[in-house]
Amino acid sequence: MIARPWLIPSLLAGLLAFGLDRGHKFLQVDTLGWRGGEVVPVTGFWWSRTADVLVRFGLMLAIGGAVSNALDRLLYGAVADFFHFHWQDWSFYIFNLADVAITLGVLLLLLDFIGIGRGKPA
Repeated sequence: MIARPWLIPSLLAGLLAFGLDRGHKFLQVDTLGWRGGEVVPVTGFWWSRTADVLVRFGLMLAIGGAVSNALDRLLYGAVADFFHFHWQDWSFYIFNLADVAITLGVLLLLLDFIGIGRGKPA
């Protein structure tokens, strides 16, 4: 018999994810009365309408990189990574240019979030 030490923990993780989702849906639908159809805006902007340069470029870099990685999954079944940072036997970062774009996009969004790049209030 092949030893499968992670079989039970992985099954428990799946059951936990299932249980948490079912509990959350019970809370939202049965307790709080959500009936569907409501639109809850997460952000107050769309990338093409914003005048904030950091937001516009940040969103487009992140979305472009994410779409490229998603296309990798469709075409190759996995994301194709080409750059590997390591020190001797310690491997600490493997990435591609889409990952760089996503990271830069998020950094631009964070800079906007903390107020860098915005004009000073009058």
